[in-house]
Amino acid sequence: MINSPSHEMKHLLLVCYFYPPDGGAGTQRPLSIARHAVASGWRVTVITRDGSQERGDWDPADPSLHDHFEHVREVRIPVPEGSNAGQMIAPIDGENDPWLVAVAQKIAEVNQADKIDHVLVTMPPYGMASLAGMVKSSLPDTPVSVDLRDPWAFDGVYAYPNKSAWRQNIQAMRKTVQGVDGLVVNTPEAAKKVMKTFEDVQAERVCVVTNGYEPDLFEGSMPSMPEGYVENDLHLVHVGTLHSRAVMRNRGLVGWLRRLKTYRAERLDMTGRTALPILQAIGRLRKLAHPGIERLKLVLVGLDDAATRQIAEESGCADQILMTGYMPHDQAVAWLRWAQCLFLPLHGLPDSERSLIVPGKTYEYLASQTPILGALPQGDVRQFLEESERAFIAPPCDVDQIAARLSEVIEAHQQGKLPKGQPETWAHRFSRPVLTQQLCDFLERIGKTRKT
Repeated sequence: MINSPSHEMKHLLLVCYFYPPDGGAGTQRPLSIARHAVASGWRVTVITRDGSQERGDWDPADPSLHDHFEHVREVRIPVPEGSNAGQMIAPIDGENDPWLVAVAQKIAEVNQADKIDHVLVTMPPYGMASLAGMVKSSLPDTPVSVDLRDPWAFDGVYAYPNKSAWRQNIQAMRKTVQGVDGLVVNTPEAAKKVMKTFEDVQAERVCVVTNGYEPDLFEGSMPSMPEGYVENDLHLVHVGTLHSRAVMRNRGLVGWLRRLKTYRAERLDMTGRTALPILQAIGRLRKLAHPGIERLKLVLVGLDDAATRQIAEESGCADQILMTGYMPHDQAVAWLRWAQCLFLPLHGLPDSERSLIVPGKTYEYLASQTPILGALPQGDVRQFLEESERAFIAPPCDVDQIAARLSEVIEAHQQGKLPKGQPETWAHRFSRPVLTQQLCDFLERIGKTRKT
């Protein structure tokens, strides 16, 4: 915790819903901003929830992440009953949300006691969407920026109850991105989509800061061998949460009717974000008695949920699957470094469309120097893997092609010829210190532009 902040440093007020000891993907970005901002001359006040809420699949506790930094002060505000700030769809009356009202009031108090140089609201959840406008109203002289991270209303992962609810979020998104001083997104494709849709959002107000990796997790000696690792096996490792539940609940007639009632912004196939295609590919190689298939172990490092377990049991390949359950982040990284190959799936899209997102795990995959089997559509993530020169890539839901690439992985492993690809320095552009420097440079430029 910060005790005697240096007022020679600029003061960043960072608002986030997920922050350690929250685990999961949502906490990595705000934690990295808070950790590395000091190198760019910023001290940070983090305003977040207090952790007393009931946890779900997306925010498990991970005490291993909760380091305290001298330049960071944490302010935790309980989420009161009736708040919708934590939902993924922006509500109509967000300005009246009790948690957002409390956060906005606290920001004004902090500014009165210790002048804020920039407010950055990082999402999701998009129930926070109204906060930036609330802050600008109360602190008109303070620059306010929003970090969307994912592409919000453009992201087909979210199933809206109807098209009207999606239009509501498009309007909320329009109001948010047009009303802030700076806008941060995490992929080049998302930036293009934002500026094409909201034509009055000038390019100079938009900054692409990708997700990334912490270098210290990939430097030095190898971590201890993960539990369940078997020497001489080929471990194909996936780290992260699969979307099995969304696919399994939409099977059959009832599921078909449910899909008809909902609306998605993209024509995507969520099957690609489950273990189903890779397990079907493994099953095909087993039927062909492919040499070496019996030594393959699919390791799923993440939530051990009933839907994924059902997919595993129905696959006929359950004996070749290890489900670890949720692991602290450093232990998950150990699996990345010990694996012979990593598995990176994404949803399917029509051939003419490009994915707007890059899974956050991608950057740690690239930092690990481990070969990658990617089941991916066209887009930034596929381009990054192709540039790495150590990826085997197939379309997300094409079982034949996934099986063909998996066969190549097995054969290369047997021959000791798995590709090493680009040198370690190639991934440096995705390191969190580099990315935070980019973000801080952008915030400083936005602040200067606003004064002129």
